[in-house]
Amino acid sequence: MKFIIIGILTLTLSNCDNAQMSSQRARPIIVSQCPELAKYKTADLKRAAKELNLLPANSQIAELLTDYNKLRDACRVLSNRMRLYY
Repeated sequence: MKFIIIGILTLTLSNCDNAQMSSQRARPIIVSQCPELAKYKTADLKRAAKELNLLPANSQIAELLTDYNKLRDACRVLSNRMRLYY
Protein backbone atom coordinates (compact mmCIF):
# COMPACT_ATOMS: atom_id res chain seq x y z
CA MET A 1 0.00 0.00 0.00
CA LYS A 2 2.86 2.32 0.88
CA PHE A 3 4.42 1.87 -2.58
CA ILE A 4 1.11 2.58 -4.31
CA ILE A 5 0.78 5.90 -2.50
CA ILE A 6 4.39 6.81 -3.33
CA GLY A 7 3.78 5.89 -6.98
CA ILE A 8 0.65 8.02 -7.18
CA LEU A 9 2.44 10.98 -5.59
CA THR A 10 5.37 10.59 -7.97
CA LEU A 11 3.10 10.58 -11.02
CA THR A 12 1.11 13.53 -9.72
CA LEU A 13 4.18 15.62 -9.00
CA SER A 14 5.84 14.78 -12.30
CA ASN A 15 2.69 15.82 -14.17
CA CYS A 16 2.72 19.17 -12.39
CA ASP A 17 6.34 19.65 -13.35
CA ASN A 18 5.67 18.76 -16.99
CA ALA A 19 2.76 21.17 -17.13
CA GLN A 20 4.99 24.02 -16.00
CA MET A 21 7.58 23.16 -18.63
CA SER A 22 5.14 23.29 -21.51
CA SER A 23 5.59 26.06 -24.02
CA GLN A 24 2.01 27.27 -23.61
CA ARG A 25 1.41 28.61 -20.15
CA ALA A 26 -2.15 28.65 -18.92
CA ARG A 27 -3.60 31.76 -17.32
CA PRO A 28 -3.96 31.51 -13.56
CA ILE A 29 -7.29 30.30 -12.27
CA ILE A 30 -8.93 32.52 -9.68
CA VAL A 31 -10.23 30.28 -6.94
CA SER A 32 -11.82 32.99 -4.87
CA GLN A 33 -11.96 36.73 -4.63
CA CYS A 34 -13.09 39.32 -2.15
CA PRO A 35 -16.70 40.41 -2.32
CA GLU A 36 -17.59 43.91 -3.48
CA LEU A 37 -16.78 46.34 -0.69
CA ALA A 38 -19.53 48.58 0.62
CA LYS A 39 -19.03 52.24 -0.21
CA TYR A 40 -19.67 54.68 2.61
CA LYS A 41 -20.51 58.36 2.33
CA THR A 42 -18.03 60.81 3.85
CA ALA A 43 -20.66 62.03 6.32
CA ASP A 44 -21.27 58.46 7.50
CA LEU A 45 -17.55 57.88 7.99
CA LYS A 46 -17.19 61.09 10.00
CA ARG A 47 -20.15 60.12 12.19
CA ALA A 48 -18.70 56.64 12.75
CA ALA A 49 -15.33 58.15 13.72
CA LYS A 50 -17.04 60.39 16.30
CA GLU A 51 -18.96 57.44 17.71
CA LEU A 52 -15.78 55.37 17.83
CA ASN A 53 -14.08 58.08 19.88
CA LEU A 54 -16.91 57.86 22.44
CA LEU A 55 -16.20 54.19 23.16
CA PRO A 56 -14.35 53.33 26.37
CA ALA A 57 -10.65 52.49 26.27
CA ASN A 58 -9.90 48.89 25.27
CA SER A 59 -13.34 48.55 23.69
CA GLN A 60 -13.95 45.23 21.97
CA ILE A 61 -15.96 47.02 19.28
CA ALA A 62 -12.98 49.24 18.45
CA GLU A 63 -10.76 46.15 18.11
CA LEU A 64 -13.28 44.46 15.82
CA LEU A 65 -13.52 47.56 13.65
CA THR A 66 -9.73 47.64 13.36
CA ASP A 67 -9.78 44.03 12.13
CA TYR A 68 -12.58 44.90 9.69
CA ASN A 69 -10.52 47.79 8.34
CA LYS A 70 -7.51 45.48 7.80
CA LEU A 71 -9.73 43.03 5.93
CA ARG A 72 -11.06 45.81 3.69
CA ASP A 73 -7.48 46.96 2.97
CA ALA A 74 -6.47 43.40 2.04
CA CYS A 75 -9.48 43.08 -0.28
CA ARG A 76 -8.52 46.33 -2.01
CA VAL A 77 -4.98 45.07 -2.58
CA LEU A 78 -6.22 41.75 -4.00
CA SER A 79 -8.79 43.48 -6.20
CA ASN A 80 -6.11 45.77 -7.62
CA ARG A 81 -3.81 42.82 -8.32
CA MET A 82 -6.59 40.96 -10.13
CA ARG A 83 -7.21 44.00 -12.34
CA LEU A 84 -3.57 43.86 -13.43
CA TYR A 85 -3.99 40.28 -14.69
CA TYR A 86 -7.29 40.70 -16.45
